[in-house]
Amino acid sequence: MATLPNLRRLAIKYVEYSSASMAALSRLTALSYLELDNPASLPPPMALPALQRLCVSDEASVVAEEALDGMLQPLTQLVGLALGAVDVVPPAVGSLAQLQQLCIWRTELPAVALPAPHSLHRLRRLGLEWRVAAASVPALMAMPALQELWLRNAPDKSSARAEQWAAFWAWAAAHPPLRRLRLRPFLFIEHRHTPLTVCSHMTLEILMLVRSRPSLHVHLDHGSHTTFYDAFNAE
Repeated sequence: MATLPNLRRLAIKYVEYSSASMAALSRLTALSYLELDNPASLPPPMALPALQRLCVSDEASVVAEEALDGMLQPLTQLVGLALGAVDVVPPAVGSLAQLQQLCIWRTELPAVALPAPHSLHRLRRLGLEWRVAAASVPALMAMPALQELWLRNAPDKSSARAEQWAAFWAWAAAHPPLRRLRLRPFLFIEHRHTPLTVCSHMTLEILMLVRSRPSLHVHLDHGSHTTFYDAFNAE
């Protein structure tokens, strides 16, 4: 690490490493992109002043909330963040005032909510599980720049409280900056897609939304060879 002070992109994947060994990252003062897939061994808190994008990507294990929150706190300059190993959204996410892209995905992620109030006033693109989006309407309402929302999986009506779904669809119909809604009703498991059925209630709500907002581009992704994050990150 000490011999690569100008390194800008780093992905550490498919290898074992310790949290202590990650302390060497602090020497990479030009690092702008970092991807890790071992959430059990996150780097200790460090400034990394040039870091713009961070991805913690392993769905197989769950990162300790305190460790991830501590790692994020000094990274106030982040413009892109992707988390695929969380059961709870770290509070520090709400303090990343420069963030423009946020993607949180996990197959078993419960209907937790994004932090509110927050400082995500510059966020333009957001990728979430449907249930998390339904539980996060107060946070969504405080995102004046949000133009694009990606929703993963296809929950039924009972996956969130009725009032949460009602609030979500009302927000989607009235949020002025929203330009694009991308739906991916399938899971990417073992390098293949498993289609999920969108229940009749969700289908009806989508049709009503399209009718109420003709200018809103609603894209239903029937399947591709990329994961949710890879597709989100590619655009």
